[in-house]
Amino acid sequence: MGGSGLAYQNRLRAVEVCQLLEETGFSVVNDRVRVDARSLEAIQSGRLQIHEDFARFTPEQLAASYLWLVGRRPDSPSRPHAGNGKMRRNSREKAL
Repeated sequence: MGGSGLAYQNRLRAVEVCQLLEETGFSVVNDRVRVDARSLEAIQSGRLQIHEDFARFTPEQLAASYLWLVGRRPDSPSRPHAGNGKMRRNSREKAL
């Protein structure tokens, strides 16, 4: 929403994203989750009340603020394509 100060928020927890990936046949090769320390402390201290819909999650899962995930398609080889050894950040950037 350009200029409104509102940004898209994914309501799925990081653990749910990993589960969905695996349920569709992908394997999680690597994942990293960043936990927001202030949010975690607020949850653990009881200052932030958790709605019953989210009670099944651990405080760490609720305080996750970032997920980096690498998945593998079910039909992909177990080893990555050798390629040219260069990595791209996105399709519009030149190889590093």
